[in-house]
Amino acid sequence: MHLPDDFLLTLRSEDDWTFIIKANVFLEALISHAITVSLQNPKIAPQISRLYMRDKIKWASALELIASDGVRFLEQMSAARNAAAHDISALSFSFSDLFEGLDASQRKSRITALAYFASEEDLRDRWETVEALVLSDTKQSIWWSLLHFAGLMWWKAERAKLEMLEKILRTQIKTTAK
Repeated sequence: MHLPDDFLLTLRSEDDWTFIIKANVFLEALISHAITVSLQNPKIAPQISRLYMRDKIKWASALELIASDGVRFLEQMSAARNAAAHDISALSFSFSDLFEGLDASQRKSRITALAYFASEEDLRDRWETVEALVLSDTKQSIWWSLLHFAGLMWWKAERAKLEMLEKILRTQIKTTAK
């Protein structure tokens, strides 16, 4: 991935509309990169990068790069991006818009997904704190979730790459031992 060194730091200072668009572009590039790295096939990078986000999510899930909570985070980020990107009046998009018109269950689901940085224990035992944090500073909460997601994706992609190399090495050892 070729990003400016300060991309994630400067992302926090963007207005809500720019933030959600750039955050989603970052997530798409990150997932494409992780899939390519884990498959150890840089030749497929152009094809992976052209997939729709939902297809990248399916690939990343199949490769065990993301778990169900990561899928929910990505789905909520995509929903926020779609709300901001597909209507010219959404240029004044604000994170408070994400919670308007939701019933209690939908609101809790959205908050839980966007609080990807929070542990299961935090979500269970400190729900009111997590909820207040996400609602009072949604951008900062999403930013923390982006960092958490990026770290996990990098680690899982590298682990998958090492596992594949280990399989290749074991196959070569078996072949040469015969």
